[in-house]
Amino acid sequence: MVDAIRLVAGGGSLFTPRTISALISKRREVETQLERLTPREKEVLRLMAEGVASREIAKKLGISYTTVRTHIRSLGSKLGVHSKLEAIVKARELAWSNSALSCVKRESLAPSPVSPAGGVGPLTSLPLRGEDKEQA
Repeated sequence: MVDAIRLVAGGGSLFTPRTISALISKRREVETQLERLTPREKEVLRLMAEGVASREIAKKLGISYTTVRTHIRSLGSKLGVHSKLEAIVKARELAWSNSALSCVKRESLAPSPVSPAGGVGPLTSLPLRGEDKEQA
C-alpha cells in the first residue's frame, strides 16, 4: 500500500497502459450500446431498474403492456442481455460509465429482487417482485 502511494505521489500510475486501453475500449462499447436505445427504451429500463412491474410501467407511460414487453425485448437485444435482471445490471453499468444516460437515475439502479423462485428467465417472462404474472 505504501509503495502504491509513493508510486502515485511520484507521478506514476497504478494502471498499466494495457489496463487503461481495455477500460477505454469498454467505455466505447458501452457508449455504442447506449446510443442504440430509444428514449422510450431508456425510460422503460429506468423504471425496470426501480423495480416497477411491467404492467405498472405500461400504466405510468400510458402504453399497452404488450408495447412494454416489446420495448423490453428490443432493449434486451440492443444491450445483448437475456433477462430483466441482466438488463438492470447493464443499466447500472451504463450509468456508471456514461453520464449521458440522463434518463436513468444512478441512485435508482439498485438491483431489484427477482422472481420468488430466484430464476432468471427470458426478458419477457421474468417477473420483478412477482407482480407480472402472465394471464392465460
